[in-house]
Amino acid sequence: MTTFRKIPACQAAFALVLAACGSMAATNFAGVNWADVNDNWGDILYVDGLSANDTYSSAAVVADRVIGQFQTKLKANTVRMPVSPNTVSRYWGTYTGAIDKALEKGMKVILCSWDGSREPTTFPFRSTDRL
Repeated sequence: MTTFRKIPACQAAFALVLAACGSMAATNFAGVNWADVNDNWGDILYVDGLSANDTYSSAAVVADRVIGQFQTKLKANTVRMPVSPNTVSRYWGTYTGAIDKALEKGMKVILCSWDGSREPTTFPFRSTDRL
């Protein structure tokens, strides 16, 4: 079985978010995907509504609106958000504003790692193991 190369910064971020999620049974998920409109293969991933100019506070304001709509209109309790190594290393202070707001609103947050490569043998296409 092939496993992905683990990225320490992403692992730490993943562990923090998963710890706050509570029950992880499959029946407890009604999920939506909050993605980067420019494609998740980018360098730094900005989910729809966020940009390089955002701060922790402005990301939280955007997330409050977006997550609120996910919950109201789609009855979602889980949101999947992309991360890349550069999202973690260069944008994490802002991105966590959106993540923290989603958690505050009672959402489960799943971070999906994208390494920026389109090769079919890279992380998104390999089997995963526990972080």
